[in-house]
Amino acid sequence: MRRILTCFAVAAAAMALPAVAQTAPPADLLARALRISPAVPAAAYAYDFHMQNSGDETGTVKGKFDPSRPEGDRVTIYEAKGEKADAMKIDKRMEKNADGDIWCDSVFAGADGPVSDLGVQNGLRVVRFTPLPNERSGGMERKVMKKVVAIARVDEATGLLKSMSVTLPQPYKPEIFAKLERLNMEITCATAANGRPYVSRMETDMAGSAFGKTFSAVSTQTITNLQQVKRAG
Repeated sequence: MRRILTCFAVAAAAMALPAVAQTAPPADLLARALRISPAVPAAAYAYDFHMQNSGDETGTVKGKFDPSRPEGDRVTIYEAKGEKADAMKIDKRMEKNADGDIWCDSVFAGADGPVSDLGVQNGLRVVRFTPLPNERSGGMERKVMKKVVAIARVDEATGLLKSMSVTLPQPYKPEIFAKLERLNMEITCATAANGRPYVSRMETDMAGSAFGKTFSAVSTQTITNLQQVKRAG
């Protein structure tokens, strides 16, 4: 009887111990990281941007995006340097595409297929997947996404993305007139005041050919000085 009671006591003590945190399946962790939480308040942000390009076209562009200003006047170019740099053309092009979507959790719509767990590195959970394009992706981009490998690094405690890498493992011809020889992308995420991770830095290295001409481009884009504003309109 004493032996049985001792066993019960040990079992009861074990049940009283704090529960060990369970590791989430990689697919669930990635889905959480790429999902906008209802608890995150909707917010518009003004920010400064800096783009540095090298390769076929070398130049620097510095400016500001401010969604509190009326459409057509949201982008201000402070500096445009380079052989083919035209501040007015750059302003017009960026204004056309300016939607204020700087968020890491909306770069991809999810995973197109299985998600692999690569373990923990530097305190972050690392997963590998084929990215699912978001609704803004064009036809060529959608084709390329099926061929790339993406790596996401997630803070498991908060579910926030900390960085992502995208690599094209081998050359790919999305069209008969175009071939992509190389594509590497590194995305660094920081957390805005509303709790969402935004793309604070993006480095892209790509090379290929189109219509019989080769191209090469290396670019670094950074976003700084986020300030919450009221969206115009």
